[in-house]
Amino acid sequence: MGKFTWTRKLRCCFLIVLLSLVSQYALSADTTLSLTCSNTDMSVYLGNVIPLSPFQTHFAGTCKVNSTFIASGGFYTQIQSGKGNTTGRDLSVVAAASGYPVPYESALSDINCFEPSNCERRLTAGDTFPYDFILSGTTHSTPGLYVPMVTLYGTDRGFGNTVTIGTVIVAYTVVQPACSMSSASQLSLGFGALTSNDFASSQQVAEISLSCTAATQVNVTLVPTQSAVTGSPGVSATTLDGLSMAATWADSKTAVVFNTPRSFAMSKGTNLIQLGFRPQLNAGSSPVGDFSSQYTLNIVYP
Repeated sequence: MGKFTWTRKLRCCFLIVLLSLVSQYALSADTTLSLTCSNTDMSVYLGNVIPLSPFQTHFAGTCKVNSTFIASGGFYTQIQSGKGNTTGRDLSVVAAASGYPVPYESALSDINCFEPSNCERRLTAGDTFPYDFILSGTTHSTPGLYVPMVTLYGTDRGFGNTVTIGTVIVAYTVVQPACSMSSASQLSLGFGALTSNDFASSQQVAEISLSCTAATQVNVTLVPTQSAVTGSPGVSATTLDGLSMAATWADSKTAVVFNTPRSFAMSKGTNLIQLGFRPQLNAGSSPVGDFSSQYTLNIVYP
């Protein structure tokens, strides 16, 4: 009898201790992810843009954990929508810390954790973690209003609960530019073999063609790759020592002022912008050899 009584008491005590431990865990565990984030809404208005223009922005802040106990960290997900002519999923969203795309809610993946260096980190009340998302995209090719938007979420790994971190709205209107360049984006002018007697008549003219849907103004700027010659408007060095290149506006036969915009009135239809280039010898020089001279022509139009 003594042995039987001792064994029964031992089992009873063991059961009481076990129930006590389970009860304590249940009272301390909060299985609902709760976050307070510093930046929950952001709107980006790009204004009027031309078709197929790239854009990028950051959405960043800090989240504080309110939950009593989250067992094994969490990861980010996203849902995209849109207004206007937006078809959805217009934005690319990457977690800056990991460099990985943020997965959609419909295709869950835990590659983007709250703590990239430790996806299994336990989150307790009062913990904070930063977030930084890189949002990028390309404007649509068809004119109209586009309003892509993305909502970013945090999902805990332990219980699968999801909470909203923030929403980003991007708005822009695609407009067809008044003008477009119909000539090649790169032009090459050949001067052939030159002697000292040829320089006075060796000018070559570059023609840049613009097609405009309506009359408008454009600003044109010529930027030399080689250094400009001080005191000589429109003259820059070439790759051959002792030889320079003079640039003029063909319509007015005046020297180009480098890095300074010149305004042109464009009519509806095809328009030409012409630039003359003429090599010239530097004083006291008789260079021999090949040469080249490079320029960038910037045209700003509506």
